[in-house]
Amino acid sequence: MPEPKFENQAPTQDQDPDIEENYARIMKSLGLTEEDIHDKVVLDSGACEGEFGQYVNDMGIAKVVSLDVNKPENGNNEFLQAEAQNLPLAEESIDLMVSLGGAFNMAQSREELDQMVEEAMRV
Repeated sequence: MPEPKFENQAPTQDQDPDIEENYARIMKSLGLTEEDIHDKVVLDSGACEGEFGQYVNDMGIAKVVSLDVNKPENGNNEFLQAEAQNLPLAEESIDLMVSLGGAFNMAQSREELDQMVEEAMRV
């Protein structure tokens, strides 16, 4: 069965009945609760299409900025197209950074990984 395509919005419960379950699974895998991210600015590095961020933003739990080297096709408006080692963000502008898509696993060298971590600490 092909994956549903959601344009210009996060999938709703009607469009994807498993979305709440997926969200709960992701939060658990990150070791986070809604209290941990409530009213925070969260950067999702390696966000792919940014579905997690759109869902959290639409639910009003936190502000999630999704980041990936590729621009999503779904019209996500809280999306930055950039590399994790050169974030276009001001210092100390992020409360929490997560990497659901494994951005840190994509580093081609120890030096590149160190640059990603330095940038994460800066913002």
